[in-house]
Amino acid sequence: GAEDAGVLLEIKAAADTSACSCSWYGCPTDACPLDSWTADTEPCGDGYDDDSGWFGVMCDARGGRVVYVDLGIPGVGGELLPFFGRLGALLFLILDRNSALRGDVADLAGATELRDLGLGGCPLVVGEAAALAALVHLGEDCSLCGAYGSGPGELWLAGSGVYGSVLALRALPYLGP
Repeated sequence: GAEDAGVLLEIKAAADTSACSCSWYGCPTDACPLDSWTADTEPCGDGYDDDSGWFGVMCDARGGRVVYVDLGIPGVGGELLPFFGRLGALLFLILDRNSALRGDVADLAGATELRDLGLGGCPLVVGEAAALAALVHLGEDCSLCGAYGSGPGELWLAGSGVYGSVLALRALPYLGP
C-alpha cells in the first residue's frame, strides 16, 4: 500500500500537467485529477470521490495495493510508463487520449497482473506489440477493476504508437483470436 502510494507520487512529480484538466463525469473541479494525489491524504478510496481517496485510483480492500488507475482524457504528459510498471498489483490502467504521454510499452512488463489496458490516442506511447505478451492476464475477468464492474478486461491500442505483429497477443489465453 504505502510503496504503491510512493510510486503514484513519483508519477505525479514526473508528469507534465500543464494541459491537464478534468472533464470527466463526477470530477470535483476542473483541476487536474493528479492534484488530489498528495502525501497528506490516503490514495485508497472509491476512485472518483475526492473525499475518500485520490481521484482515479482504487485499491485492493485486503492489502491496500493499487489495482486501478484511470487517467484517461486529462491531458497528462511525460515519460510515465516505467512507473506504472512498478505497480505489481495493478489490474486496470487507462491512459487514453493523453497525446503528450510518452514511453515504451515494454516498461509495463512489471505490471504482470494487468487485465485491462487502455493506451488509445497516445501516439507517443511506442514499442513492439509483442512486448505486451508479458502481460499474460490481459483480457482476463476484471471484476476487481472497480467502476466498470465484472467482465473481461480489454486492450486498447488504436491511435497509439505501438507497432508490429499482434500474433504474440493473440496467443494470450484471455485475449484470444
